[in-house]
Amino acid sequence: AGRVIDVRGWGSESDRSVVTVRWPNGTTNVYRIGHRGKADLKCLTPGEGGFYYRDHMPIVGRSPPSSSGPATREAGSAGLKPGDAVRVDLEADLLQLLQEGHGGWNPKMEEAIG
Repeated sequence: AGRVIDVRGWGSESDRSVVTVRWPNGTTNVYRIGHRGKADLKCLTPGEGGFYYRDHMPIVGRSPPSSSGPATREAGSAGLKPGDAVRVDLEADLLQLLQEGHGGWNPKMEEAIG
């Protein structure tokens, strides 16, 4: 499983809708977690910290409201934060197709499937 190392927006198009994942082989890549209504990953193991309702869906592309209370995992982060374990939930041929125009296909990406 890979580890989320960054949660961010895609330029000015959306807020907190992509994550950077570091895979066990040391490679990193950026994946959608709501950008343009698409998600490329599934959360395998929630990271520790913060409070949130696991079954609540995020509001994609909307910044979480600021809070002066205890730290929470607000809607908009797709429930992912740095340290969470993730995997790619696609067949290799579809993943390869989706990589067109997004950095291209690398055969090592297949190691992240499953």
